Amino acid sequence: GDKFEFSAEAMRRAEVLQQSWWDLGAVLERWAEASRRPQVGQRPSRMELRTTLVMLDYAWASFEQKYIGELIEIEEKARRVIIHAIDHERNVAAFEKQHPAEKLQTVNAYVEAQRRLVGSIAHLNSVANVRRKGRDDLKVDVLFDAMNTLRRCDMAERRGESTERLIAARMLATDVTESFRAVREYLREVANCLERADPHLC
Repeated sequence: GDKFEFSAEAMRRAEVLQQSWWDLGAVLERWAEASRRPQVGQRPSRMELRTTLVMLDYAWASFEQKYIGELIEIEEKARRVIIHAIDHERNVAAFEKQHPAEKLQTVNAYVEAQRRLVGSIAHLNSVANVRRKGRDDLKVDVLFDAMNTLRRCDMAERRGESTERLIAARMLATDVTESFRAVREYLREVANCLERADPHLC
């Protein structure tokens, strides 16, 4: 999947925060040691403890501000992949409302819109699969071939033809078209609640 990283400045502030925690721990350890063994050393002064706490508070606020800001930006970038897919699905749907289904593949703008939609779905699949290879090389021709295969199967069956080859072809073509339809339905649903979409799946 795509890789998003925090900036060097965010990492620097994290290191400062970590050091501030260690400094506070050291001060408290000296306080505890002085309480257990007064003859060994003095407790840290009130001013030293106050200064250490102020530095920790400042480091925490500084890191939190940078971290949250960059986290929001990273999530927005991650969601752009699915936003593009949603836009392409809407374009395809608009063409489907304007033209008969059997004529769509002759409309160049529709073919291009489908190509963009299939490409965005393939890209979404590749970035969402972070533990195994996600396919991003499937082209729109696969979808159109499946649609055309189903039409040929329908025509053959109307002529009374029914062979194992036709049955197998219909099953494979149906798998392709149904998978594509399911993804399109998902894109339409998630468009209404995009803020709930897990950025790791984008």
